Amino acid sequence: MSDLYEVVINQLFKNQLCVSRLNYLMTGTPASVSGSFALVKALGAIPSAGIYPSSTFMSTLAQLQSEDVAYQDISAKNIYSVTDFYETPFVPPYGGTVGGDSESPALAYGFTSARVRTDINRGQKRFVGVAESVTGSGGVIDPTSVLFTGMAEVLGITLEYDDEGTTLSFAPCIVGKERYEVEVDGEPTGRFAYRYYTSEATQLDHLAIGGAWSVKPNVRTQVSRQYGRGS
Repeated sequence: MSDLYEVVINQLFKNQLCVSRLNYLMTGTPASVSGSFALVKALGAIPSAGIYPSSTFMSTLAQLQSEDVAYQDISAKNIYSVTDFYETPFVPPYGGTVGGDSESPALAYGFTSARVRTDINRGQKRFVGVAESVTGSGGVIDPTSVLFTGMAEVLGITLEYDDEGTTLSFAPCIVGKERYEVEVDGEPTGRFAYRYYTSEATQLDHLAIGGAWSVKPNVRTQVSRQYGRGS
């Protein structure tokens, strides 16, 4: 059994809502929990006795980001199911851990994936919360100051969840989406957008699975996260 999931992480940084999206392909059949819950748990977003687990995707991300970054909530959903979804706020509060002054929310750490298929572009990820203490002239990031390489490794790791002896595996993937023309009131607009394929079987044929992630040595810019844009 293989199911495609989308994870959405909402963070608040300098009053700007910053949204990060990830995709994972699950293999295995859940025994007692939903695949979406298992994925959020495997990411390290669910605390135990008020403590978030260490050595996870979320803890690695937190060690990369400024303490000015506040995590709001996380959700995971099976793209082709109306019932397999899980969402939860970060309670107790959770956020970045790097002290000192931070840069503008328009600046971010950048990561790119290896290309494993010629018909699907490389994956790109950007995370806000760059601290001034880790950047030098020209926006070069000091790799010894943050878990920069560690975050790249985590982006490519297949996550696992033990569901009563059944192992659920979540492989990170890059999704090739369907390009379509936007219509208004049934009329074409000449503008195009992208969406998941209507057929699950077709979508599963348009996934790039595997491949290492690497860091971009300079800070990246994000127009969508400039002051006042809030996305």
